[in-house]
Amino acid sequence: LIERSFELGEYFHQELQNIKLKSSVIENIFGKGMIAAIHFKFSEDLEKNIRYVNNLATDLMSQGLLVVKTGRSSIKLGPPLSITKIDLDKGLKIISSLLCQ
Repeated sequence: LIERSFELGEYFHQELQNIKLKSSVIENIFGKGMIAAIHFKFSEDLEKNIRYVNNLATDLMSQGLLVVKTGRSSIKLGPPLSITKIDLDKGLKIISSLLCQ
């Protein structure tokens, strides 16, 4: 499980970086292994930023992903260590569809 999660973690972060390249709203991707945070580019309007993150988290959760909204300018992702590559790809596709518009 540890070796597999290490390999999937590398894949997970590489795919998140690919999404970042296509997205105009992602500032950076942080994390290690199967834990990641997506940090967004925002304006000085804190209320608008929080609304965006809250709406995004709601949209991701409504499509079956479990995310943690930090209340700031990022969301955290932590797929289960037992996730299959197929299911990880499904989740990444959902993330991409919302962030690469």
